[in-house]
Parts: sequence; structure tokens; C-alpha cells
Amino acid sequence: MRHTLLFLFALILPLTALADDSPAAVQARLDTELACVERINHSLMSTVRLLTEARTQLAGSPAGSVARRDAAAAVVSLEQRVASLAHTLRECIPNSANQASEGVVYVEPPPDHAADQVARDAPSLEILEQDVALSSAVRVILAEKVDGRGRVSASRVNAGVHALSGRFAACYDRLVDRGALVRGRAMLVFTITPSGSVTGVSTEGSTIGDSRFARCLRDAGRRLRVGEPALGGNATYSYTLAFGPR
Repeated sequence: MRHTLLFLFALILPLTALADDSPAAVQARLDTELACVERINHSLMSTVRLLTEARTQLAGSPAGSVARRDAAAAVVSLEQRVASLAHTLRECIPNSANQASEGVVYVEPPPDHAADQVARDAPSLEILEQDVALSSAVRVILAEKVDGRGRVSASRVNAGVHALSGRFAACYDRLVDRGALVRGRAMLVFTITPSGSVTGVSTEGSTIGDSRFARCLRDAGRRLRVGEPALGGNATYSYTLAFGPR
């Protein structure tokens, strides 16, 4: 696996030149951008591994077998996930960014064997649901398990998040009341522990620059109840939510 954060930008984003490139401005942007890109880098590495596994299963399964059909279905789902990651990665960069001049040559970094080992040892990613409406103005773009060795049934996790749909909608309504109608995305991230509690609730990669809105989402997320422990360790989930009329 040869993905580094810099190489990931080279693959998916044009090189950008920001209007305000003073050290203070760069530092202010860096924390938010780095957290956003690191999470997507982790997810992309896991996706590459899963695509490789699906390719192996396709090649080694007889035509018409259940295993071959399952592998093909997994590829389609993972392709959709890559498209979603590409879109989210572009949103890591502020709208003030401008494309640099053409002719830039990107050089692939040398093999990183340590990263290869981390990717091999990482827990399998699990997609829980995609493109599901929670309300007229809130929908789940992509829900997935992103880290941890623990296991919780997808139906219980989804049900717990769906139960918060009214609170998510209320957060958005209050945002609209404070200004113009806006559209945007935010990732709600949380961890389910072996005791069944929900910890580490955070929002990441938000394209809606409103701290009160982000805090409202986190407060809603802290009310999540799954009613099932994570078997085998902690399990961390990420729900990418879209806000605004579709």
C-alpha cells in the first residue's frame, strides 16, 4: 500500500494555492484539513484492501456461485464508497482555494512497508447503509464502521441513529433560522464499547461553518442508544450526513 496523505492529494485533488498563505492563516486551516484528510486516507486504505479481497474472491469462485455474486455486489458497493470519499476529500479544502497552474508533475512516493503492515492488520471496514433519508432535509450519504475490532449488528446501530433523526432535523432548522438556507455535509463519529455505551462522539469534515450547528449534532449524538454491546472490543462508526433539500 503506497498511500500517504500527500500522494492522496495528488490522486484526487488538484494542487491548490490559497489566497491567504500567511503562516498564521495556514496554521489555522491545517488542523481542520489534516483531521479531514487523515480520516479519508484511513478509509481509502481500507477500501483498497477490501477491493483486493473482492478481486481475489471473484477470480477464485466458479461462475454462478454465491461467493462470486457476493464479491461482485461488494465491488459495486465499494465503488460507490470511493466516489463518496472523493467528493468528501474535495470538501476538506476551503472554498477559497484556487487551482494552481497546469503542468505540475506528481511523483509517487516510495513503498511504505510499515503502512502496508498497518493496512493488512486493520479491522475490516463495514458499510451499514447508503443514501437513506432521515427527514425531508437530512439523509445518510454513507454509514460505515471505520475502526475497532468490536462487532455490533448493523440494524441496531442504524436504528439508534435513525431514532435521532428528529434531533438532527431540529439542529438544521435552528441553523436555517439563524441565516440563509444552506446545504452541506458533516460526519458524525462515535464509538460503541463492550459495555454497550457510546463514547467519543465528534463531528468531522463539516462543510457547514457553524460551531453551534456542530455542537448541536454532537449533543444529539451523545443521546445515541444502541442497546447492544460491541463484542470483541470497541467499534467506531462514521455517519456522513447531508443537510438541506435534495
